[in-house]
Amino acid sequence: MNSEDIMDQEVEQLKASNKQELLKLFTEAFRNYPFFSVFKFHPELERKLLKALLDYGVGIKGSWLYGIRRNGELVCASISVSSLTKPSILVLIRFIFSMMILFNISIPRILGRSKAKKLRASFKGLHKEKPKYKEQHLELMIIGTMPTHQRMGFGRKMLRFLYEKARNEGYKGIMLWTNRDAPAFSLYLKEGFKVEKEFTINEMTLCWMRLILGDSFYEGEVRK
Repeated sequence: MNSEDIMDQEVEQLKASNKQELLKLFTEAFRNYPFFSVFKFHPELERKLLKALLDYGVGIKGSWLYGIRRNGELVCASISVSSLTKPSILVLIRFIFSMMILFNISIPRILGRSKAKKLRASFKGLHKEKPKYKEQHLELMIIGTMPTHQRMGFGRKMLRFLYEKARNEGYKGIMLWTNRDAPAFSLYLKEGFKVEKEFTINEMTLCWMRLILGDSFYEGEVRK
C-alpha cells in the first residue's frame, strides 16, 4: 500500500465498545516509547496505565474516538477532547482511584518506590507545564499506530483528518504533548506543530506542542 492509498483510507468513528481494540493497539504502539523505556516499564504496568488513560479519555463527554482499519484490523487510532471540556465527577473519581492503585501499589511492587515517586513527579510536571488557552483547542490525548504499520503514513492521515474536522467545528488549534526523543516528534514538526513549552523531568525532555488552525496548509497548500 503506497502513501496515496493510505491517504485515501477511511477514518472510522469509534465507540466506547471498541475499548478493548483500542487498548490492544495502544499497548502495542507504545511498547518501546521513550517515556516508558526510561523507567524500564513492565508490560503489565504499561497496559494498566494505558487502560486508565483510555477509560478517562473515553469517559469524557464529547470525546473524539477515531480509527483506521486495514483488512478489518484497527491499525491506527486517536482520542481527542476539547480543551474546555471538564470530565464528570464520576469519570474523575474513577481515574484518580485507578492512578492511586497504580502509584501506591502496582508500580512500587514492580519497579520500587523510588521509581514510582519519580514517575508520579513526571505526570505532575507534565500537567503543571500544560499551556492554558482561552480559545477552544482540540487536545490530542493519544494517537498510536500498530508497529507493523508505522512509518507508512497512517499517523499523518489521522492528523490531517483531525485538522479538518477541528477547523470545521471552530477550534482555534490542536495541542498535544510528546517526548522529544519519540519518532512522532519529527512528524509533528513537519505537519506544522510548534513547541510551546519544553522542559526536562527525570532526564526526559518533554514538550507541549500546538498547531494553530488556519495556516497555509489549510488554505490549500499541499505539504510534502
